[in-house]
Amino acid sequence: MSGWIKLHRAFLNWEWFGKPNMSQFFIYCLLRANYEDTRWQGRIIPRGSFIASLSDMSAATGLTTREIRTCLKKLEKSGEIAAKTTNQNHLITICNYESYQSNESPERQTSDKRATNERQTSDKPNIKEYNNINNNLYHVCACMTREEFFQDYFSPERAENAIQIVMANKFGTVEHFKELAAAVLIEWEASDKTWSTKSEARQRLVNYCRVRHYSELEQEKKLQNGTSRYSGSIEQRRQGYAQLAYKLLNEHPDESPLPFE
Repeated sequence: MSGWIKLHRAFLNWEWFGKPNMSQFFIYCLLRANYEDTRWQGRIIPRGSFIASLSDMSAATGLTTREIRTCLKKLEKSGEIAAKTTNQNHLITICNYESYQSNESPERQTSDKRATNERQTSDKPNIKEYNNINNNLYHVCACMTREEFFQDYFSPERAENAIQIVMANKFGTVEHFKELAAAVLIEWEASDKTWSTKSEARQRLVNYCRVRHYSELEQEKKLQNGTSRYSGSIEQRRQGYAQLAYKLLNEHPDESPLPFE
C-alpha cells in the first residue's frame, strides 16, 4: 500500500486516545480503509471500508485476536466503526470517514466552510424530527436526551476515561468536570445544538468544557484584580453547576438547580 492519511490534532481528545491498543488499532483501520471504491472477490468494497481477517489484523498490529475483538466491540459501541462478519473475514467501515479523510485541499475546505456549515445544518433536521416525535424532548444526539447523555458519559464504566480527561485538561477533579459538563449541556439545549453521533457529542463536550474552564480561570483572575464586570464569585456559579450535575445523575432528584447566567 502507498500514500498517506490525515490525522487531526483533535485525535488527542479522542475518548480512547489514552488506551494504546485502541489508538493503535483505530489508526490501523484508518490506514487500511480504501481511499476509493475497490473490487474484491466479485463485490465492491466502498471508500472508507476494508476486508480483513482477525489473523491478518493481529499480524499487522501485534495485538492478539482477543484484543482485536475487544477493540472492534468498543469502537462499534462508541460509533467509530461498523463491522460485519463474513465466513472468514470482517468487513470494517469507518463511520464518518469523510470527516477524517476528505479529498479536499485545505484551501478548498476554507472556501467551502460556509457551504459545509449549511450542509451540516441541513442534516440536523433528522435529529430535530426525532425530537419532535418524542414529545419535543431535547436530544444531545439521536436517541439520547441531556440526562441520558450525562449519565452515560459519567457512568461507572467510563470512570477511568473521565479521570484521564481531567488530568489531560487540568480540570482539577472529576466533580468539577461534571459541573462544567452540566453547564455546557444547558448551553447546548438553550441553543438547540445537536450532534450526529454520540462519539461526536463526547468529543465536543470536552472541547466546550475546556473553553469554559479557562474562561472561569480568567474570570477568577479578573475578580482578584477587581476588573471583572460580573457580580458574585465564580464559586457561587460553580455551585449552580454542581447542583445540576447532581440532578442529572439523580443523586439529589428533589433539589432544583440554581439559575445559570
